[in-house]
Amino acid sequence: MNLSKLCKGWRDVQVKGEQIEILKAIEKFIRDNGFYPTIWEICRLVNVKSTRGVHMYLKRLGELGIVENQGALLGTMKITKKGRDVIKAYEIIG
Repeated sequence: MNLSKLCKGWRDVQVKGEQIEILKAIEKFIRDNGFYPTIWEICRLVNVKSTRGVHMYLKRLGELGIVENQGALLGTMKITKKGRDVIKAYEIIG
């Protein structure tokens, strides 16, 4: 989906269904627990069996500037402002 029309000033942001589901699951987990979920927790939250698959989705979300790694430690990734805007845009369009 092209979010550039919904979010003024954005470059074309192509977020696929699985990526947005992972992003929304991470956001909800952080809101409920106060910290970032592990890869295994993300797998469970979105019903993905492969940790490799989740790593690939997170890598792509990072390339898009939607999430960013805060350091070398596990659990230090955060959703950027751009990522929060993507979540809001998807809530608007359903």
